[in-house]
Amino acid sequence: DAKYYGFDSDASSHCASTFDFTSLKRARDAYVTKLNGIYERGLLNAGVEYIQGRAKFVDDTTVQVMSVDADDESKEIAAAPTPIRTLTAEHIIIATGGRPLMPDGDGIREHCINSDGFFDLETLPDVAVVVGAGYIAVELAGVLNS
Repeated sequence: DAKYYGFDSDASSHCASTFDFTSLKRARDAYVTKLNGIYERGLLNAGVEYIQGRAKFVDDTTVQVMSVDADDESKEIAAAPTPIRTLTAEHIIIATGGRPLMPDGDGIREHCINSDGFFDLETLPDVAVVVGAGYIAVELAGVLNS
């Protein structure tokens, strides 16, 4: 399967001899789109209503969901003008998902990208530093080293 992800291997050595980032990016994007569709259809078929936004608890049984621009992760819920939905239930499931956290510091926001931004690149940089020790950081370090 490596060839579908941009790696061209020498059959005799079983090692990648060339790497095409554009092919990896295209295959990864198609896979993520497919996977998101599978999850979305599964939830819809189970009767789950999907509400996108940021939420805060008002009390033990009430949540307010705020509409927040997905591209601006620095917005606090308090900065949102009004809730788009107020939901009350005896039991509330919190499915937070996850997003990379960009630390504060001089030049960080101007010169760094997170793992989501990595696949927005059209070409790989000649020099990069990977900060992190999770599996995503290790995988991206491997791609950058290719």
